[in-house]
Amino acid sequence: MKKNRKIFFVMAVLYFSCNQWHCTQTSPRYTSSRTSKSLQPKEKKIRQFSSALKEEVLGDDKKVEIDKVKMRFAKNSPNEVPTKKNKQSNSGSKNIKSNESEKISFTKETREDVMNEVLSMLGVPYLWGGEDENGIDCSAFTRRVFQHSLAVSLPRTSREQMREGKLIGKSKLDFGDLVFFNTRGVIPSHVGIYLEDDLFAHASESFGVTISSLESSYYNSRFVGARRIVK
Repeated sequence: MKKNRKIFFVMAVLYFSCNQWHCTQTSPRYTSSRTSKSLQPKEKKIRQFSSALKEEVLGDDKKVEIDKVKMRFAKNSPNEVPTKKNKQSNSGSKNIKSNESEKISFTKETREDVMNEVLSMLGVPYLWGGEDENGIDCSAFTRRVFQHSLAVSLPRTSREQMREGKLIGKSKLDFGDLVFFNTRGVIPSHVGIYLEDDLFAHASESFGVTISSLESSYYNSRFVGARRIVK
């Protein structure tokens, strides 16, 4: 009887010992791939761009120093920002299509008005469909600048804007001309405002409202045309 009890006791000890070993986290049964991965050092996350944005970032090989541009245009601007009173001569939106016979020309003051509006928007983030300081897209940016500084009403989309005004060759670009690009396989899919010396202002998907060079690899290869809205 005692012998049977000893055998039973030994078997019970072996049984519980075996189960305990299988249930520990060091058991091969519970050493999952998830556990082993958690012990490995975490890899740094790399920011992912869509193909178009990546091409824009890498292809913009003539990055403009915005601070220098600000100083440059500030030197040519008056000490006082034009007031609404000074702009009353431009009051009332001029719709280009309905007033094609009316000549709209740049003056020193209106050029400064355009630059003041452009400079005030620099750094605003890109937002597709956006139209204000919280976020804006390319055609809304050009539309806003023309409306606020010249009281000229442009259509909402880049495709509609490309039908306005007069077609201009790249070598004949002048201040205020609209410049158009094919960035997504659609002509046009992007628009900006030409300033001078191959510089243009626009709402970039990667950089927000900024000033870029037409001679950068990205924009130079995607330029599709220009239109002169104001003479």
